[in-house]
Amino acid sequence: MFGERTRRGTLRGVGAALCVLVVVLSVAGPAAAAAAADADRSQRLAAADTGDGSTAVAQSSGTADANFTVRRTAHNKFTVWVDESYVSGANLTDDVTLNISDSEGNLVGTQTWDIGESTVWNGTRNETFKTPGHGLSVRGSLAEATVELNGTGISDTAPLHSVFLGEGPVWTNGSQHYVVTAGTTGVGANDTVTAEFGEREVDADLRSDGNLLVLQAKAGDKPTPDLTVKSDGVPIAEPRSVGPDIRLTTDEVQLWHPAVDSGTEYTVTVHSIDGTSVDNSMPAEATGAGTVPIPNATDVVGAQKVNVSLTRGETALLNQSEITDVDQPVQTDAAVTSNGTVQFKYSLTSLGIDAATITGDSANDSAYLEGDSLSLDGQTLSLSGTTVNATDTLRLQTDAGVLNVSLSEASGGGSNGSQPGGSGEDQSSLLGGVLSVLFPAGLLVPFLAGAIGAGLYIGRERGEPDYINVGLGVVAVACVIVLAYFIGQIFKISPLQQPLVIGGALGMLLVGASSYAVGGRALHDGTASRGRHSSGAVTHDVTVTVSDGSGPISGRCEISARKQGSDERVTETVRDGRAALQLSSGNWVVEATHGGYSSSPETIRFGQLESPDSLRLPIDLPEVSLTVRDPDRDAPIPNASVRLDGDGQTLTKKTDSDGAVSFDPPSGAERVTITTVHDRYHESVSEFALDGSVTETIALDAKTGTLSFVTSIDGTRTGGMDITISPADDHLNKLYGSDVNVTSEPDGTHRSSSIPVGRYRAAIDPPASTEGLYRSSEVTFEVTEGDRTEVEMDAAFTWELSRAHRDRISQIRRDMDQITGKSGIDLAIPNYYASVIETVLDAVEAFPEQGDQLISAEAHPDEITEATLEAAGAAVETVADAMSTKRNRDLFTACADMPDATVRWQGGFDLPALVERLNEDQMAVRRSYAARADSVSDRIDAERGAVSETAPARSMLDEVGIESRGDHVDEVVATHVAIMLLDAVDELFDHPELTERLSRTVF
Repeated sequence: MFGERTRRGTLRGVGAALCVLVVVLSVAGPAAAAAAADADRSQRLAAADTGDGSTAVAQSSGTADANFTVRRTAHNKFTVWVDESYVSGANLTDDVTLNISDSEGNLVGTQTWDIGESTVWNGTRNETFKTPGHGLSVRGSLAEATVELNGTGISDTAPLHSVFLGEGPVWTNGSQHYVVTAGTTGVGANDTVTAEFGEREVDADLRSDGNLLVLQAKAGDKPTPDLTVKSDGVPIAEPRSVGPDIRLTTDEVQLWHPAVDSGTEYTVTVHSIDGTSVDNSMPAEATGAGTVPIPNATDVVGAQKVNVSLTRGETALLNQSEITDVDQPVQTDAAVTSNGTVQFKYSLTSLGIDAATITGDSANDSAYLEGDSLSLDGQTLSLSGTTVNATDTLRLQTDAGVLNVSLSEASGGGSNGSQPGGSGEDQSSLLGGVLSVLFPAGLLVPFLAGAIGAGLYIGRERGEPDYINVGLGVVAVACVIVLAYFIGQIFKISPLQQPLVIGGALGMLLVGASSYAVGGRALHDGTASRGRHSSGAVTHDVTVTVSDGSGPISGRCEISARKQGSDERVTETVRDGRAALQLSSGNWVVEATHGGYSSSPETIRFGQLESPDSLRLPIDLPEVSLTVRDPDRDAPIPNASVRLDGDGQTLTKKTDSDGAVSFDPPSGAERVTITTVHDRYHESVSEFALDGSVTETIALDAKTGTLSFVTSIDGTRTGGMDITISPADDHLNKLYGSDVNVTSEPDGTHRSSSIPVGRYRAAIDPPASTEGLYRSSEVTFEVTEGDRTEVEMDAAFTWELSRAHRDRISQIRRDMDQITGKSGIDLAIPNYYASVIETVLDAVEAFPEQGDQLISAEAHPDEITEATLEAAGAAVETVADAMSTKRNRDLFTACADMPDATVRWQGGFDLPALVERLNEDQMAVRRSYAARADSVSDRIDAERGAVSETAPARSMLDEVGIESRGDHVDEVVATHVAIMLLDAVDELFDHPELTERLSRTVF
């Protein structure tokens, strides 16, 4: 009685499965016929197994759902998110299929996702997949592709189209760049793209069936700008660097750069050719092809490497860059058609072609064609006066340089192929007739083999051959194949078409497995209810996985199953978190325990139509979550070794980039000991009780040393120097967010304590006001624990007096000769005052050796030098005017018979005092001058009783003065020199040789 009921159930199951099979394969028939006209689409449809044995051919009926999100996340990747609540509610525990469809609803491809193994993060499960690949033929657009979660009816849209840039030629025509691509996937005729070229957003067009990218603007001023194709701001192509190139044009050798503007003058400098120094520059105007002529063209032509620079005014577009393989032309492909023209994959309309050289038998070894013998129409190049075939070598002289064209015969026959209506066509027709009969018959063989194998498999499982299943499978599959054949005949799809041959070959490989999956597993599952007979009862195999949320639990687990309404129980003890149970039909309650922790009971049913083969039981185990940080710098510590000891077990892990690490502690542990070790920190040991999950932060004390800097300029200790300290090893790079800047003390030293051990770089950074005047130094050093590291850093003062400065000094000295070169009078006092000006000039000539003093001045050395020379020139006039008064001339004439006296002022220029005054307020400087003038006046008055004449002193005091000059530096320097003259007036009375002259009473 039981066997009879099982037999009737078997027939009902076979009938139901057969209906499903016929319906699905009947839908697949028209799609297979249409695929014969579209090869690549046929291949993708043949590969797109939906999981039940049928081949999906149309866009799914999925609808947008907030639980399901798809986003393009990289130029070749997209990411899918599904809410965990939806996954649990839909009981999605195994592999699911993502169906990708284009804008016309055509299935482009599928992706398999083991959603059950995905980690739950922030309430969602996610996975990242590759976008549809290069070479895939897509009928519609993927700019808004539909991605459906198969079997759920939910979907979302995302841009999944791609452009593949490749390494093809790039050329310029006026304000546009033309980039040959390797093709596109899913870019429709109405889809728009943009590009980022050298960090500049530019408009872009795809032409010539996507094989030519036209950029509507120049790249940014980058030496080797990156090109990225985008759609709505999302990169859809892998970035490609478009570097400069030396191109061999018709008349000369030129440098091409993507940022060059037509008609603008540039300077090209050739620094070296094959390692030989040249350093030759040439200014020239850029051509419409984006190139600039270069010097030493003859030597450059045959060079392997050339080092060049390119500048526009003061802007360097290319700085000391080495271009290799100058003599290697760009390689590209083309096909020779039956009428002798050359067919490219991309349009050449915008590419200037000046000449062509053909080498081979068809050109009698060699033929040279001028530009007027070449006719260009889009992708087609016609050559007048000669012939060309696929065995020839074609070289084109173009605006993109020399192109070596690798020729091949066009698909469907080359220039020597048969003509329409000839014997070739008759043979094709005959072969087509034969194949039109043999092809469907050949496909029957693997289908029938699969159906027979499926039936025999079921029979073996049942213990007897199931001839009914075998017969029904053979009949159903044969009917579907014949139906597909007649549909192909109705739509006149030639069996000779290459896509059909490829699709048939793939079908041969896949049909056996498909027949097994449909005819075997489906019929077997429907008949035996996914169970098997054992001693007259049907049992079901189910795999139970005990999980901690991330994967199977390691360690002893007990899994128990209790059948509802019965005393039947099954218990298994495992150590790898997985158990294979055999359960009879009915409702079962299954739960698991591990180390005192239990899962929630799960109820599952086994029956004729409802028989799950897997079950996941999650157990919420306590987790030890730790974060290791550097408390002094409030930064995470990556790569720290953390060891957990508990219940006689030891677990060790490394912290991640956020300093985080987590453990699943041993199930029997009540307390755990955490030991944290890092070679840059002192070891830490902590102990925690496991009352539940533990979340703690562990602070490590860094191993430190002391750091001492000494800064100098030209060997002289100098303070006020900025020092930039940078980490020089991976650990310190991750620890510090930015460089550290310190400033040396006035004595040129700086000391820091508690510096983390490791390698550092330090560089002197003089004040911004002196930028370009010093050549700084950089040193690398290592700080070790408990030691003092001393670092000496010296900067060289590179500023020099200009030619104009030296000419001005010479002119002032000539002006002084007018004062001290007079005859007939005594010049001791004029020469004395002139020595003050000489001191000023000597100080200016020593400025290049005074970098340690000038660094602290809030002014450029050029400003100080020019202001000092201006003040010295004014001082010459002051001395000349003061010494030429009548009273002074009479005195000097009366002293003409006195012995010559050479007296120099004993004071100095005092550069530190000048620098201090430059950093002061102008009013403070004026007050200093006024106070000095008052003291000198008092000295003159005091000396009246000791000498007969004070006119040389009083006249100098009267002539020396200051006035507002508007510029702070000019006014301060002029005041500084005026105070020097006042000091000389005061000192005049300290020299007996001079006071003797002031005592002469007869004149």
